[in-house]
Amino acid sequence: MPATVDVRDLFTSTGPFGPTEIAGVIGLLGSDPATHRDLRAAVKELEGQGERSPASSVRLGVGQYLLGRWKDAIQTLKSADGGAVAHYYQARSLLALAMAGDHSSDLLTRATEAFAAAQKGGYDGIACGVGASEAKRLAGNSKDAESALSKLGTGAEASADFWAEKATIAADLGLPLAD
Repeated sequence: MPATVDVRDLFTSTGPFGPTEIAGVIGLLGSDPATHRDLRAAVKELEGQGERSPASSVRLGVGQYLLGRWKDAIQTLKSADGGAVAHYYQARSLLALAMAGDHSSDLLTRATEAFAAAQKGGYDGIACGVGASEAKRLAGNSKDAESALSKLGTGAEASADFWAEKATIAADLGLPLAD
């Protein structure tokens, strides 16, 4: 995504909005402080709309997730279009809440279910598999998490998230991180 992207327009328009565009925004959030301001403005604008379309709810929910407003994101994405992006970011929000110390017992189960729904809806299978593995690990099931990762196949090895999760599981299990 070019550095000249209009983040506010991306979130409030009806143009393409999927994993590629979201990854571009995430990259900009890490390198351009103005992106935070633009994202906050877009989220505020979307929240101010009386009636939102399901697609607008996806954009709003992703924006809320990116701003760390995970509970809002979960609520918004529940009323979204039911597509892969909505399920994926609902799952990411559930994981974030669990990692932030919310001890609701079903967060990780709901995250695993949302990752499965996202994958079924066409979201990247490796990203969903790594997310589901992360949920299992956070629930204290490192062996199940390790097994889930091993089922992702050789294509997963191109994913940095795969390797990060694999190393975290190895550390949790007390395994050496290098041969």
